[in-house]
Amino acid sequence: MRPRLLFDLPLLKIRRFSINMTQKLLQILVENPIPFLKIPSSKQSLIADWIVQVLDLYNRRFSKTEFDLLGPALAFVSDEIFMAISRAAMKTNLLKIKDYCFDSQKKFLLGNMLTKDTMFGVTTNWTSLILDKIDRLVFFLSVDDIQKLPKIYRPVSAMPPKVIEQLGRIATQFTEKDLTRLDLSDLGTVAALGKIAEWNSRKLTVLFTSFLRVNRWRIDELDSVSLLALGHLICGIKQADMSAIDQMQFSMAVLWIGRLTLSCEEQQLAALAKLVTHSQTFGEVSQWRSEEFTEIGCIAAGLPDMVLSALVKEQIEGLTTVAVATIPPKKFSVVFSPTQIGMFNYQQAVAVTPAQLKELGDIQKKALDMVLTSWHKTAIDIRGRSSGGVISGSFIGVLLCAVCDLLHSRACL
Repeated sequence: MRPRLLFDLPLLKIRRFSINMTQKLLQILVENPIPFLKIPSSKQSLIADWIVQVLDLYNRRFSKTEFDLLGPALAFVSDEIFMAISRAAMKTNLLKIKDYCFDSQKKFLLGNMLTKDTMFGVTTNWTSLILDKIDRLVFFLSVDDIQKLPKIYRPVSAMPPKVIEQLGRIATQFTEKDLTRLDLSDLGTVAALGKIAEWNSRKLTVLFTSFLRVNRWRIDELDSVSLLALGHLICGIKQADMSAIDQMQFSMAVLWIGRLTLSCEEQQLAALAKLVTHSQTFGEVSQWRSEEFTEIGCIAAGLPDMVLSALVKEQIEGLTTVAVATIPPKKFSVVFSPTQIGMFNYQQAVAVTPAQLKELGDIQKKALDMVLTSWHKTAIDIRGRSSGGVISGSFIGVLLCAVCDLLHSRACL
């Protein structure tokens, strides 16, 4: 029987397997784990627990033999069994464990094990050799433990790209001097840093400047791939220099960049918006339909006041929720009339930030409130509209969820 068909069998049938059949099942799992990983996680755990029970591994000390026997199934045994594994055996078999697919709870447990004296001890005493041995398991540690790690690499330039990629938000703890020493010649590393939204403006500038320096590029040499990799780091480009970005390359990257909630200043957003209104890219905004606004996403927040104030209903429908939330509060109150706010859909209205709401006049607030309340009234009407009596609550719940999902998917295009 093919592995996928085997793991798709009902659990009751699997539990009727003989010891030999169960051993064969485990052998198939170890040799070809992919089909096993595609079944529901709850079934993975139940099968793993069944294998442990049938093979009488509950009360056995886990040695190399048991590790070899269970293979990837080790990641799915119960937490009780997992915690009972000898720390020495765990340490010896790290090379295998690194390739297993652990759930969040197992990651937490394993991360806690790594810092015990029976394994590697507290992270403040770790060396780069220990980190190399642990590899990706380092990200199973708690945030507090991980934040102590950048003591490990000196100089920072020696930090491997794969480590930088996996640091995530922790990378924001590096000093500006550290950031200048990172190897940003690898686009994978740059893309990982570009996904982080929490950089302050100074560090954004340092990272972008270092990126150009390391790669010996000029701003006008950035192509769509490098712009995509930069992500949030685009806000590290000085406003005066943004006009040097190749308009065609930026227009090809804007579909993805526009989905980000950029921390660019208002003048920077305006400079980026100019790139997409060039005759060789999207052209005059007055000719745009909803699709163009959806495609550029948050960059629409940088369009001039007069342009935004002239938007018609079809164009407003194309504004993404990210674009709505990115418009500076004062600008938001100036460009959108009560009539235009009344054209918002529910998701757009919900996206209005408290800071934006604070700047609105009473009539604008009333228009926004009408959008929000009209949705709630519609929901009430749906509940009460039935030729056959009362509509069940469960059906309404499913219906409303489906509508919300539809609106959300449109807003995120």
